[in-house]
Amino acid sequence: MDWISVGASTVSGALAGAVCYPLLGRQKDKRILYGISVALVFAATNALIGNLLVPPIRVWEGEKEMRKIPFYNYLAKNDPQI
Repeated sequence: MDWISVGASTVSGALAGAVCYPLLGRQKDKRILYGISVALVFAATNALIGNLLVPPIRVWEGEKEMRKIPFYNYLAKNDPQI
């Protein structure tokens, strides 16, 4: 399972709720507008987090996994350009 994407979506949902609820959440007559606004804010923050935050985390995770392989440790010491 891809926990990085799950975490990013969770943060996006929390941000969408935190932004939209104080503005529209307490008004009973604007529930449809509240739902649409939560969906739009969620989509925007999910796209933003997915493009700006997730790729560096994946690179860091890949480098961390590579350091566990002895050959890559040896290669990093002897030829740091790779």
